[in-house]
Amino acid sequence: MRRLLAVLALGAVVVACSEQATSPNPTPSFSATTNWERGSFSYTSPLIYVDCLGEDVQFSGEIPYQSHSVVSASGNTSIIFQYRPVTPHGPPYAGIGQTSGTIYWYKNGLPVNVSHHVGPGEVYTFTDHEVYVADNGDKLFVEAQLHLTFNANAELTSYREVPNSTQCER
Repeated sequence: MRRLLAVLALGAVVVACSEQATSPNPTPSFSATTNWERGSFSYTSPLIYVDCLGEDVQFSGEIPYQSHSVVSASGNTSIIFQYRPVTPHGPPYAGIGQTSGTIYWYKNGLPVNVSHHVGPGEVYTFTDHEVYVADNGDKLFVEAQLHLTFNANAELTSYREVPNSTQCER
């Protein structure tokens, strides 16, 4: 869902911001490089069975974001990633029940600021909480724990998502 995309976007930003030396530099550099990026990406999840609904749900939509990354002279990367607010004029993100056709709109929690420090061999774990609300007021709560591992070049080498719970409120 959205969290997988955040990880993929984070990886793209880290790769885009990393520098590779083309020749030895006899003078050490004590400066950092910085990059601002604003954009959006589309995502469609695989079908996810939601037990409390008794049906598969597919999540999809356009996800606006902005990020700011800083790469230090030693190669450590710090990234601030923000899901931009969902507004009436912005692109929607939703889960659609494949049997009922019920649309659950992503709500409650945007904008979301996520701050990452990605260094050589870094392992990062966090818990994601998402809330979706149908037009009739039914709510779908999704929670998962994500584990990421980065190599010495701050490239994503391992991604594991562990679903904690999915709950419904009617």
